[in-house]
Amino acid sequence: MEFPGTRLNHAIRTTLLVFFIVLFFVLTPTIIMYTMGYRYDWRFGLLREIGAISIDVEPASTVVYLDDIKINQSLPVRLKNITPRKYLLRLEAPGYITWEKEIEVKNKETVYVKDISLLQKKSLQKIADGQARSLALSADQRFLAYARANQQNWQVSLLPLTASATAINIAIISPTPPEITWDNKNNLFVATTADQLYIVDANQPERPIKLKTASGLPPAKWQWRNGAAGAELVYQDNNSLYAFRPTLNDSVLITPASFFDWYLEGNSLWILQQASTSGNLTLIKDALGFASSFSKLDNLPTGASGPFKIITALNNTVLIKSTGQPNAWLITANHSYQISEENFQISPFGNWWLIWSPWELWTYSNGDQPFLLNRSGEGLKQVLPLDNHNTLALVLNDHVSILYPYYFVAHEIISGQLESAVADTDNHIFYGAGNVDGQDGIWKLEY
Repeated sequence: MEFPGTRLNHAIRTTLLVFFIVLFFVLTPTIIMYTMGYRYDWRFGLLREIGAISIDVEPASTVVYLDDIKINQSLPVRLKNITPRKYLLRLEAPGYITWEKEIEVKNKETVYVKDISLLQKKSLQKIADGQARSLALSADQRFLAYARANQQNWQVSLLPLTASATAINIAIISPTPPEITWDNKNNLFVATTADQLYIVDANQPERPIKLKTASGLPPAKWQWRNGAAGAELVYQDNNSLYAFRPTLNDSVLITPASFFDWYLEGNSLWILQQASTSGNLTLIKDALGFASSFSKLDNLPTGASGPFKIITALNNTVLIKSTGQPNAWLITANHSYQISEENFQISPFGNWWLIWSPWELWTYSNGDQPFLLNRSGEGLKQVLPLDNHNTLALVLNDHVSILYPYYFVAHEIISGQLESAVADTDNHIFYGAGNVDGQDGIWKLEY
């Protein structure tokens, strides 16, 4: 049937109908495939799935390169329709160390690159001369305490971290480098020699307090805590626990020590004691409060033998060690894990556990299993968290490397033999004591 005056005669309408039917059957699968993540590769004439890359790092001035091609987007960068394969990702910013890693884009997946702070390019500065050991940074980052070589002995020194400040020598001498431990809230620190324990107030360093014990020897174990009278040093002497109060210069009894070892988590006391029925050692939580049995050490793996000591405790996880053995055990309410351990630190950022020996670095997060992060024959001495992304400084035998642990990206920042190091994470400053370019001293590096 034809309508007078119309241009759409039967033949044209039939042609249009066929055209739109064909277009429907062509476009519909194309749209469906597109929404499912497929793209046509015109170079090879193939239909491929695609992925994406999401980049959000610091500083904001970071420029992103993908296979040496500059991405003209400001952060955060969102790259879509990326052909699945491996790419070389490079992050650059003026005045910062370049970050590189090969990443792999997979079908219908997004690669997230985040939790990265590029490190500044700064020159290493020497802030003190001579051999130094046992670096320790005060809680407010205003003071650096350390042991300084003094002829055939070691002397405790205090360096105020202000411009043009000079080190203050304290009347504490020892044949070996004293161990130094700051209180985590006050400018007080403990310095221990082979036969004495001293408490030093950084505001009055010329008057160190010698702790007097019944045995006349320094206690084998002590910890800082904050009590009603301010900072207190909790220590064990003659089978009892005491708290020394520096402001009052006296000690008060906490409890008789009818246990093998102890550790303070805040004001909660963990103890190791012998079970009255089985005779096995039991780990007790909050011994001075709502005491409860946390774990029996007869559940430890084969090869564990005492005597045991509690190394640290946090959030229902306890690290214990068998004296004379290179292994330690992470104890939770339901599990125990054996790991190599000679040193540990708990990062202030997310309470991430770092446990290491010269050959292995383990990490642990609450609720997960311990994870072997790094194994090396370079002699790992110390591990330090540097920022809120848990970038790590690894102090090795002859250099210091930076490790981005979530990406296994590392690069060397110092070539030299450092013996001890600390990090001011608030102001992004690394301090190290040792030999660099043939010179002994304390070194400062802003990052």
